[in-house]
Amino acid sequence: MSEVSLTLEAAVEAATMKGLVLKFPAADELFVDIDSNEDFEVFEKHVARLGAFVPVSSIEITPSNSAGERRHAVVKLGRDVVSDSERVLLQAVLGSDRMRELLSWARIQSGLREHPTVFFERPESAVQAGEL
Repeated sequence: MSEVSLTLEAAVEAATMKGLVLKFPAADELFVDIDSNEDFEVFEKHVARLGAFVPVSSIEITPSNSAGERRHAVVKLGRDVVSDSERVLLQAVLGSDRMRELLSWARIQSGLREHPTVFFERPESAVQAGEL
């Protein structure tokens, strides 16, 4: 696997080339990257079940900057996420893009622990969300 694909610097460069900005999760947030209607059905089913184990405070779903059925879901928990590994696990369980979560896990395993989870957003979306 290419080292470049695992670094935050590569993510920043890719975002800049596409005219996008990076959005990072707060300590109590999960970022679920939903690629299809089928994945959204998994998300709805699993996030309802997750609430039995971890309190879910809110869910915000917005269209992804990618084409098609893709969406971003920000799940705010009633507690902080314990670790980056827990964040990746819970995102994968909720139906997030499996390759994205695999690469995030690889970043953690390789020692590149700086922000293994990010969303690529349009600058105006980040401004509206108070990110810039």
